[in-house]
Amino acid sequence: MTTSPILALESCHHHRWHFGRYSYSEAPRPDCGLLLVLCGGIRYISRETVLDVKPMELVWLPKGSHYEAHFQPNTEDLLLNFRILEGPEQTTLSPTLLLSDAGALVDPMPRCVEARRDGLEAMSRFYSLCRDVQRLLHPKTDDDRLIEEAKLRLSEQSCPSLETLSRQLSLSPSGLRQKFKAAVGISPARFRQQQRLEQAKQLLLSTDLPAATVAETCGFCDSAYFHKVFCKAIGMSPTAYRNSRRQL
Repeated sequence: MTTSPILALESCHHHRWHFGRYSYSEAPRPDCGLLLVLCGGIRYISRETVLDVKPMELVWLPKGSHYEAHFQPNTEDLLLNFRILEGPEQTTLSPTLLLSDAGALVDPMPRCVEARRDGLEAMSRFYSLCRDVQRLLHPKTDDDRLIEEAKLRLSEQSCPSLETLSRQLSLSPSGLRQKFKAAVGISPARFRQQQRLEQAKQLLLSTDLPAATVAETCGFCDSAYFHKVFCKAIGMSPTAYRNSRRQL
């Protein structure tokens, strides 16, 4: 049975390297690292091996490892530093490639990422791990879950009134407005209007439905109100928006 790792985030960085070398030769690396090269390249020189890392390749940097990192000019990378509090022991003490265009490689990291081929997949895995660590460090509160539920219902085509939604969430209308604005930055009514406008923009560009039908489909009370709200938010009428975008 595989033990799921428990992680503790130390730091996350976007580096632009303007000098040539960084060293853990004397003192060992104090934490685990997951590094994604965005451009340029890095050569890792350890006691065991030399590893050249190219753009969109993902590297596992084990805690306790000794190495020097030599950077090509204008190299950029994303680096996540963390500790593994619980889980399988690491099986390597050298920088190791987890993912590259060469295909599936070794996987010394305890199931935090999976080796795959595509560079976009590497970036996806990197950010997925960042989100996993954030969830472990900052579990959702009851208010977080309440706001997520409110946003989901406000995004639905058959969205209830704010009074009905407040009752469904066991809040007063003023309580919902206060919690929602504190978390999202805008009122529930404004959020609902933004969602309807985004849906309207998509329908205007992807269909030939008349503006009045788009207004009804997206939950606006009538086409005149839809026209007024759309012009104020977008700076042009729905018909002009459709025509301008289709000419691009």
